[in-house]
Amino acid sequence: MTSVAGTFDFSDNDAPSPAGTGNHRLSVGSGGAVQVTDPSGATKVLSGAGLPIVTVVVSQPALPGSTYYLNASGITLTLPAGNNGDTFAVLVASNTAPATIVANGIETVQNENGQQSNSILLPTVVGGFGVFYTWTFTPLGGGIWVQVARQDSPTAMRHAWLPQLAHGGGPLAAEIGRAYSVQANGVLTFPLPANLVEGQRVAFIKNYAGAGPTLDTTGGPNLVNSVTGAPAPNESLTAYGPNTLLEYAYRSSPALWQLISKVVARPAIIESGSYLPTLTGLVNIASFTAFPCQWMRVGNVVTVSGKLDVANTLSPGQFAALSVSLPVPSAFVDPEQCGGTAHSVTVVVAQHGGFIAAVTGEVFLEWIANHTVNASWSFTFTYQIL
Repeated sequence: MTSVAGTFDFSDNDAPSPAGTGNHRLSVGSGGAVQVTDPSGATKVLSGAGLPIVTVVVSQPALPGSTYYLNASGITLTLPAGNNGDTFAVLVASNTAPATIVANGIETVQNENGQQSNSILLPTVVGGFGVFYTWTFTPLGGGIWVQVARQDSPTAMRHAWLPQLAHGGGPLAAEIGRAYSVQANGVLTFPLPANLVEGQRVAFIKNYAGAGPTLDTTGGPNLVNSVTGAPAPNESLTAYGPNTLLEYAYRSSPALWQLISKVVARPAIIESGSYLPTLTGLVNIASFTAFPCQWMRVGNVVTVSGKLDVANTLSPGQFAALSVSLPVPSAFVDPEQCGGTAHSVTVVVAQHGGFIAAVTGEVFLEWIANHTVNASWSFTFTYQIL
């Protein structure tokens, strides 16, 4: 891995070679701008996001603060945990097979369509100068690498990307290719469409609690309202809390700022504990005993495990059911909003059962009784908080 400034020649699928021997010429300025010249002499200037160039020929970790020039097929770049405002960029050489970008842990990375997942494929580049991408990290939604630029036009194009796209509030005339992290109320105006290209983007991240900001199209094409989905000249984000991302792409026919990504972050809830469930005999239950159980919650999903003793009134082949209370309440609507299993092997004939959700706010353990002996059951179930 090398960080360089200078001029190199390269073939479409090879690493940089001595000057004069390659099919293309890559010029890297000290400020991180990339100029690519093809065999015909045509030239394109690509932004390096103000970042030094790192030449990559094998899969490797990728660190913020660099532009990664991929000049080989099948490369995977693995990102570390992001920090707010981190920026990195990728230049994919022409005629290379798909490259993969992998985010850290539960963080996600955004593709050119505004979709986000833990890993994305950068499509094969066929001919031309290659394709240049830029991402900036925001901690909202569990952490997202927002794609703020994609350049592949054969004409010269250059943008000055900032590693921290912060706005302190008040009026703002937004520029294409930036994700603005807004800290206070104000009117944020979209770029006018005089020189816009289909698919160019701008994004706004609300990072404070309170009124506003207001997104305004300044007399240009309408924006798509993030709540109604209908075109409108402006929209207030007062209803949204901190860590809200709205991303728009310009559509030329009809002229419109299309909402392509909406992320409303909610704080991740991670809890755990123990509780003594309340048991209620429903069908074919002679006696029961509850024991302390353990539970854990991640977001709106809870998992419970533990032990209980129960004896049936009738057997064999008779249906039995027992209700079990929850450590975190839930307003169930459908039985499948809980699932789990239980089994008892403390007597000669084993018994097995399953859990379903009940509209009464409990879960039911159901099984076919094989005997009437008091037996210990081990169980685990998982349910949704509704």
